[in-house]
Amino acid sequence: MSSWRTKREKGHSSGRHQSKVGVALICSSSLVDGICWACYHHHTKAPHSYVGAAVLYLGWICNLYMGMLAVFCTHSINIHAGLNGLEAEQTVVISAAVLIHNIMQIGKSSDPEYQQAHAFSIYLVLCLLTTSLALLSYNWYPSSDSVGDTYTLLEWLWLYFLAIHSATLLLFFLPQVLNFLYSCPQIFKIIPCPRRPLPRFDPQTGLLTGTKDGNLLYGRCTENILCIILLIFQAFSCLLCFCSRHVLAGWYKRGVTANSVKREREQGLKHMNELVAARHKAVHAAEAKRNHQAATIAQQADDIRESSRTVSSFFFWRRCLNKIYNITAFSLAKTFFGILVC
Repeated sequence: MSSWRTKREKGHSSGRHQSKVGVALICSSSLVDGICWACYHHHTKAPHSYVGAAVLYLGWICNLYMGMLAVFCTHSINIHAGLNGLEAEQTVVISAAVLIHNIMQIGKSSDPEYQQAHAFSIYLVLCLLTTSLALLSYNWYPSSDSVGDTYTLLEWLWLYFLAIHSATLLLFFLPQVLNFLYSCPQIFKIIPCPRRPLPRFDPQTGLLTGTKDGNLLYGRCTENILCIILLIFQAFSCLLCFCSRHVLAGWYKRGVTANSVKREREQGLKHMNELVAARHKAVHAAEAKRNHQAATIAQQADDIRESSRTVSSFFFWRRCLNKIYNITAFSLAKTFFGILVC
């Protein structure tokens, strides 16, 4: 009976985990299609010195990456959890980092469209930050409320929606990525994963202590202290990601600028020359059209004048013939009348 119950519980846990992965993929499918459509039409910029092209056509790689990102974002919080307040505090720190990043980008840029995009991100992250702060006040140790799977899936799907707009947000996931990599042997069942590590009674202290199951332990601490340590680590990771982004952005811009400024300038000049040539061509075409219309109107006027002259000549000779006819008829009538009298 015990072995059957263990197998049943394992099968239920495995099916529940697979259903969560499937639900995440289904919920994000429409969003993935929209983002990949944007990638196909707007393409992805790449450093010329390393790729040799101005844009990259990602194709199916974009769909695969977005799907994996959706599953990771919606489940990384469930992996890096288990303490009172840990789920909410991660969201608060990452949301604050995203808010600071958006404010910095708005201040640095003068492009209205770019500023509007980051303003939209601020609108979204403010809602997530305020709700997470309210939840953290109840979920902090000792917790009076449990977040459950509903909040964890909601917040990380929210962050996934923000992550697809910028690669910078993925840098803020450093603790979650490290925890995922550390947990991969248990996630993929390379080593056994216990359902709940049971504590063991320590006769020296008279307390229950955690058993060693292959994890790294750095001394004993309370749940509150451990949660604070993880909070500091999350904040330090976000600060490190800000510095890394500054360095990587400079390297990226140097790699692109050193090889593409001249090419972009030449392309800009070529495009400008094409615009000037097209404008001159349009002006010449308009002038030719106006000249053709003027010539057509002049020809029509000449035809009208010529026809007017023809009509005038016709009526003139008609009047002359009428006068000659009248004079001739009068003379003949007078002569004939004289003959009759004689």
